[in-house]
Amino acid sequence: MKNLVWMVLALALVVPGAAQEQELADPEVLAAQLQQEIAELRELGRRYTQAQGEERLVIDTQQTRKAEVAITLLLSLGAAVERAEEEGRDVAGPRSVAEEALALGARLNREDVVTTSERIAELRAERSTAEPDALLSVERRLTAADAELDQHLMWLEHIAGLRERIGMDPREDYAYLERALTGRAIEMGAQLEVTTDRRQAVEAQLDGADGADLTALRAEQRAIRERLHGTISSLTATVDMMEARGMDASRYQQLLIRATGNVNTDILDRRVAAGLIREGWGNFTKWLSSSAPQFLFNVLVFLLILMMFKFLSRFVGAVVKRAMSVADSKVPALARNMAVSVVSRGVMLVGLLVGLSQLGIEIAPLLAGLGVAGFIIGFALQDSLSNFAAGMMILVYRPFDVGDTVEAGGVSGQVKHMSLVSTTVLTFDNQKLIVPNNKIWGGVIRNKTAELTRRVDLVFSVGDTQDTARVESLLRDIAVAHPAVLETPAPTIKVHAIGESTYDVIVRPWANTEDYWSVYWDITRQVKDRFEAEGIAKPHPKHNVHVVEGVVPNVGA
Repeated sequence: MKNLVWMVLALALVVPGAAQEQELADPEVLAAQLQQEIAELRELGRRYTQAQGEERLVIDTQQTRKAEVAITLLLSLGAAVERAEEEGRDVAGPRSVAEEALALGARLNREDVVTTSERIAELRAERSTAEPDALLSVERRLTAADAELDQHLMWLEHIAGLRERIGMDPREDYAYLERALTGRAIEMGAQLEVTTDRRQAVEAQLDGADGADLTALRAEQRAIRERLHGTISSLTATVDMMEARGMDASRYQQLLIRATGNVNTDILDRRVAAGLIREGWGNFTKWLSSSAPQFLFNVLVFLLILMMFKFLSRFVGAVVKRAMSVADSKVPALARNMAVSVVSRGVMLVGLLVGLSQLGIEIAPLLAGLGVAGFIIGFALQDSLSNFAAGMMILVYRPFDVGDTVEAGGVSGQVKHMSLVSTTVLTFDNQKLIVPNNKIWGGVIRNKTAELTRRVDLVFSVGDTQDTARVESLLRDIAVAHPAVLETPAPTIKVHAIGESTYDVIVRPWANTEDYWSVYWDITRQVKDRFEAEGIAKPHPKHNVHVVEGVVPNVGA
């Protein structure tokens, strides 16, 4: 820190509101105080160059505090001079002090730009001869030096802006700054391209290296990462200053986008977008001329592999389905479908992996990525997994199968399709319902066609004046005479309940499950006809009417 005057002047623009927070003192007083602070800063700078060890740290702290005081004085002086000139007062002396301080800051800053550039060149020469284990240390010093040079250029821009604000001619400062920025952008852009290429080369060499070569390459890789970080930071700072000056920095913006992969608002710049499009088109045409034939051949082979494995998956699925049907006719449709699906899709997955390897895609990272994606998807689809688990339970315990008539999950109908996630039920009025498996497994399942035979439950009411034995004999004759009623078990005909003027007789014949409804409807119709033929009338409800004397009903109500 040879001299902090230029830093003080630069920071004056960073905190432009500081002057307004200070009372506008007399410009002459402020100018004298600023001269005193600058003189003391120079003395501290001289002592700093001669000091060693801890003494340098103490002086450095003093310089920082002096700089803070000088910043406030400079801002206050600028505001006081501007106010005095607006009032028509002569403040040539204080203005001269401010101008001299700015000129001194610009000169010292340019000297530091040259000095820092020379130090960067020395560090680059040292890097070219450094041992692998010392490369990272050199790169870190280079990164710090590059950052310091960028700071000098930023301070030059601030000084020029401050001189312009107080009415001085900044054209020389801006001309110097633009030349420096142009050279800096060219240098850092070239370094970014070279470093990127070297990184790719080192990463390619790492695959087959071992022993001392592997250690050296890894050390160089760490150094290259540090170099890339510093280069990208420096080029970004340079591009920002070029854009502030209205300079064309589109080429370097393209370099940054390619190197970092970060698409920002720079892509909206017409020149940047056009440059990237031109470069992309050029790369595409080069690829077409060199690699397109081989790539198209690989794609053709990939498609052929997929077609072959698709045919193979269908064939294997058909074989599995046939084998399961022959081996055990009681295997539920859900189990057969799942087995066929798993085998077929497994064959297609193998085919896809083989095809991707033909395209040059690494399979191991892909499988690892699929595992992570599977975990995330499984966590997001908890409800679907619940349905899947219920489907597995249905598969294992087999409470119903395709074609069965069931009441489950709040619906009633015939099962038309089953999967591990849902069950399709066709209602008796021909509505198709898709029911999640967890709704079915979580409730009562009534399978009406699970057994070969079913009991038909019928109830008939007759008047209490009818002969019970005659009614039972008539009902038994009707039930036994029906061709679909089974002999064993024999039909049950019993008086079941007695009402006020009726009694109920139950008729419970047995039939094959598929004949249930025909037996139910036929016997019901035959009983009605026989009752009418035999004079067994349907009972009518009795009503007791109570007449209360003296009460006249309101007939017209």
